[in-house]
Amino acid sequence: MMQLVNHGVAREVSQGMKDGSAKFFELPLEEKNKFSISTAKEIREGYGQAAVTTEEQTLDWSDALVLKLYPSQMRNLEYWPTTPKDTSMEAIGAYASEVKRVGEEILRSLSLTMGMEKDVLLGLHQDLAAALRVNYIPPCSMPDASMV
Repeated sequence: MMQLVNHGVAREVSQGMKDGSAKFFELPLEEKNKFSISTAKEIREGYGQAAVTTEEQTLDWSDALVLKLYPSQMRNLEYWPTTPKDTSMEAIGAYASEVKRVGEEILRSLSLTMGMEKDVLLGLHQDLAAALRVNYIPPCSMPDASMV
């Protein structure tokens, strides 16, 4: 695990993604379920509990929104929220573009550090794969039963 700082992602882009994600998880369940993960299709993308492997399994301690970002032709837009406005395709797309830019910059820096031309590693990974996973962990519904 690492945290990258001074990456150049505009504060309004990252804050907008955070705020929009929070608003998405505040939506009524019926609205969020319009973008739900389908276990029948074996697609682990959309809203729900990504650890659920069967329709009978129930987990109420963590929700997630998982979306493929890159390569862009692999995006399943049917799972991308259209409401609220802050988590729309435009907001996610802006964040995705910045994440891709940072990833490319890291590859260029690694190339130079290894004594290669700056675009060598980027050339080997032209179709960078990236996904977005936003987690929401609500307050414990049974705090007396949890371990401290």
